[in-house]
Amino acid sequence: MATLRRLERAQSQLINISWANMGLLLLLHGAVSWIWLYFTGDRALCDPAIFFYFWITTGTTVGYGDYAPVSLGGRLATAVWIMPGAILWISAALAKLASALYLTWSYRMQRDDAGLGNYDDLNGHVVVFGYVPDKTAKLITMLQNEKSERRKILLISTNVSNPLDGSAVRFVRATSLTDEDAIQRAALERASVIIALGPNDAETLSASLAAAAVNPSAHLVSYFEQNSSARVLRLHCPQAEIISSVFVQAIARAAQDPGSSELFDELLHPNRGQTQYSLHVPAGSQSTFGQLFVRLKQHHEALLLGVRAAGATTDALELNPSWDRPLHSGDVLYYMASQRIDLSNPHLFIGSPKA
Repeated sequence: MATLRRLERAQSQLINISWANMGLLLLLHGAVSWIWLYFTGDRALCDPAIFFYFWITTGTTVGYGDYAPVSLGGRLATAVWIMPGAILWISAALAKLASALYLTWSYRMQRDDAGLGNYDDLNGHVVVFGYVPDKTAKLITMLQNEKSERRKILLISTNVSNPLDGSAVRFVRATSLTDEDAIQRAALERASVIIALGPNDAETLSASLAAAAVNPSAHLVSYFEQNSSARVLRLHCPQAEIISSVFVQAIARAAQDPGSSELFDELLHPNRGQTQYSLHVPAGSQSTFGQLFVRLKQHHEALLLGVRAAGATTDALELNPSWDRPLHSGDVLYYMASQRIDLSNPHLFIGSPKA
């Protein structure tokens, strides 16, 4: 028991020393072991490859038996020096390695939870600027429910910890929504979609302008309560898609046309009922809005709603255009369906629909 306690204390001390010192002591143990075997006559074990194999199998207590000391001195060396020392070194090295891996993992988890992580390995992800209770959480849930596009989602917020803990959303803590360090750690320049939803219109506007400056090619979506802030962003970033509060308009529409609120809810909910989607018209299209309208309804139970010309601004949406409106390559079509459907079939855009 006393010997076992001494070994445990020695192992504990070994774990706490540096890797360099552990390596030096390991070389010293190996050198003494080799010299002892050499001078006791067990020179068959002194070949470097065989000695290393013998030392490892002895230290891991595997003991295949294909190599073993034959002299009394060699057996004594193995029993009192090589075996205890090798077991001690191997177990200490494994324990030290496990401890280092755990500390590294724990540090990274704590760093990421605190929003101090660096996500420069992300590409094509979604970045959400700002955290607004209820609104942001609902937005994230809707994005995650979109089964056809499982893109990574990253939140930039001034919160001290991840407000969406447990949602698999990566978190970057910022001093403000225009914090350059946070923007860099979020790999904003490689994001495919940027959503600005700040606690107020001023912060949303600042975040939108900063995002557009870093990544002008991303799809920028900004939410404003007041039209004045939206007009400022539109002036500087005409490519941005601006969402204004429709709360009052929804109340008025529901009062005039009962049930309208249910229609709004269905159109915006990604996991229930008929939801709105979009697609781009492929090259070689020879179809009109009316022809495609019929095809989508016949083959996909989808309802074509509108079109935006290729390269047009977000103000150029043509809702319910004329039946004969030609569709050109790059036009964006908006349709309503129970789920996103594959419309890559080129025949959908060629010729007249079948009766």
